[in-house]
Amino acid sequence: IETENKNINNGENLKNDEPEFDYPSVSYFKLQFRLADCTDYVLYFISAIGATGMGVCFPLFAILFGNIMTDLGITATEDLTRTIGDLAKKLLWVGFGMLGGTFFNIFFSIISGDRMTRKIKSAYFRALLKQDQSYFDRINAYEYSTKVQSQLKIINSGLGQKVGNTIMSTSMFICAYVVAFVTSWKLSLVLLTVVPFMVLGGWGMVKSLAESQSVGRKHFEEAGGVAEEILY
Repeated sequence: IETENKNINNGENLKNDEPEFDYPSVSYFKLQFRLADCTDYVLYFISAIGATGMGVCFPLFAILFGNIMTDLGITATEDLTRTIGDLAKKLLWVGFGMLGGTFFNIFFSIISGDRMTRKIKSAYFRALLKQDQSYFDRINAYEYSTKVQSQLKIINSGLGQKVGNTIMSTSMFICAYVVAFVTSWKLSLVLLTVVPFMVLGGWGMVKSLAESQSVGRKHFEEAGGVAEEILY
């Protein structure tokens, strides 16, 4: 039993002694546009237009619903049908705009993310082929494939739909406050005081989620390395 315990402790010490590489971080713009070509720029631009349209449509819906409540209360009975028809046409046009913006955002952002991920994967593989043997002796080769796949999935999500969602949220925020200040600037100033607290709450939530996902991804990579080692 003492021998087994020593072997286990030695294995844990060897695992803890494995080198941890301190890789430099890469900015989003370098990751997004360094390997991009003209087609990628066009896809990104179309996706950004669709995401901006999605964000603008949400405040427009709020204006139309407010106008519906106001017009239905002050419209005479004989003009009610015409008023409802006009409001329905406006809602229909905004709905078509939302549908088009959603399609362009999701469709082209997914294509753009997949294209960039394939290019990054090819560049990553070429960089691995240029490494000497000592580099692979310092890493867990079985764990490495799982780590690469999990990181590529995160990059694909970050360069694809997450970009469209960020642009959509930003455009919706700006357009909503523009509409609010045009409609009632005094009430908008009062509500503007809540924005710093919303930003701090969102930042804390994103930070905690990123830390928990990083820890979970590390355990997943270790488990994938063990599975690869058993299979091969």
